[in-house]
Amino acid sequence: MKANARIGHFNLIKVNSLSMDENAYIVNYNSIKGPIDIKLANTAAIGNRNKIYRAPSPVTYGESVLQLGLLSKITGNHRVDCTRSITVGDYSTIAGHDSQLWTHAYYNDKTGPGRFRVDGEITIGNNVYIGSGCIINSGLVIADQVVVGSNSCVSKSLLEAGSYVSQPLRFIGQTDDLRDRFKKVEGDLCEEVYERKT
Repeated sequence: MKANARIGHFNLIKVNSLSMDENAYIVNYNSIKGPIDIKLANTAAIGNRNKIYRAPSPVTYGESVLQLGLLSKITGNHRVDCTRSITVGDYSTIAGHDSQLWTHAYYNDKTGPGRFRVDGEITIGNNVYIGSGCIINSGLVIADQVVVGSNSCVSKSLLEAGSYVSQPLRFIGQTDDLRDRFKKVEGDLCEEVYERKT
């Protein structure tokens, strides 16, 4: 912790590492736990009552970092899944409350009980504003200078600056084997896991 960095009351923080630059702060009543490295740049902040978490191995693999840039903030009462890394650029805000950031998802087989997991990092650029109640899905990039309207579901990368609002519900056809769209993660994991191809 550097000069004037501070942590408020009634926080549960049990992570691999916590790095807080000057004037960075964590307010009150947060639960931040799991094998995650947390990095807060100068004046970056985590507000009140957020749940930031990651399951241990063998559910997860490798390293995961939650990084907030200069003067960026996760405000209050959000859920942040760090199965994979999440990077938030400078001057960006996960605003309001009740947004969710997910770095993993599941696909069910066409028949029977089979399913597999797909993991993907989330990268949020500079000067981004995410409104209340948004769902940010795994394996996507949000470009600089983007505004995401409240109650939006972001299921693909937003690569052009501008405002985005909730999309209409639409049908997406299914291919013969969804596994072909992803790269398999090898290793001693407790389930079948894939990553989004880049």
